Amino acid sequence: MTIYDFLYTHHMDIAPFDKRALLASVLGVDISGVASLPRDTALSDAQRATLDAYCHRRLTGEPVDKIIGVKGFWDGEFFVDTTVLSPRPDTETLIETIQKHRPDTTQKYQIADFGTGSGCIIISLLHIYHTAQGIGVDISNDALKMAQKNAVHNGVHNRCIWHNSHWWHDLPPLSSPFDIIVSNPPYIPRQDIDLLDVSVKHYDPMLALDGGDDGLDCYRELAKIPDGMLAQNGILAVEFGIHQHDAVADIFQAQGWILRDQVADLGSIIRVQVFTK
Repeated sequence: MTIYDFLYTHHMDIAPFDKRALLASVLGVDISGVASLPRDTALSDAQRATLDAYCHRRLTGEPVDKIIGVKGFWDGEFFVDTTVLSPRPDTETLIETIQKHRPDTTQKYQIADFGTGSGCIIISLLHIYHTAQGIGVDISNDALKMAQKNAVHNGVHNRCIWHNSHWWHDLPPLSSPFDIIVSNPPYIPRQDIDLLDVSVKHYDPMLALDGGDDGLDCYRELAKIPDGMLAQNGILAVEFGIHQHDAVADIFQAQGWILRDQVADLGSIIRVQVFTK
């Protein structure tokens, strides 16, 4: 079987982009490099067997990134498996918003990422703010192991530490407050989880999806972050789900936070809010 055969005559029930991503992974090339390969390039028996296995997994609903074990986000590549939520393009709105409010990339910011998961947010911010220091916090030790692996892979492991903690409650005493606090917490209402696509509800961890009865439990926790944890001129930025912006703003404002900005994603859905104290 050739590359052409795989892409255009086999497994026609799989989306072309997905097939290209699977093929790129097996061949060890970037997905953009697949197009430059000769169409008559022959696949070995081992490569064909791997591709057939990958295609079978895709047809059962497993997402491509979980099959090949990596997902692109911002300007990095992140390892993923079923212990972490796969990075979403919508979350890049969170990164862009922080850049908007903190445009000086030379500042030695202290940054905290609560519910860090794969580490994609804090690691991306450390790429932007190249002298900053970061803390990634998660209740899942498995997620923290993946985040550590991603920090090494993306070259920021010497500027980030990781803590297993229920939000801030189990953190050790801080030497200085944070300049930026960021979080993309679980926000799916519990009763809606069964309605999610198979690629999400069966392959992303429940800890990263379940936001409680109304999807807002985590924001209630984050809004109670002690005053001394955020620097005087610091910002807190959170991501949330569709139509949750008013409720999230109410939760934070009830705890004395000031809403400074809210930003829509590429789908014109308000996705991110920025608060100060």
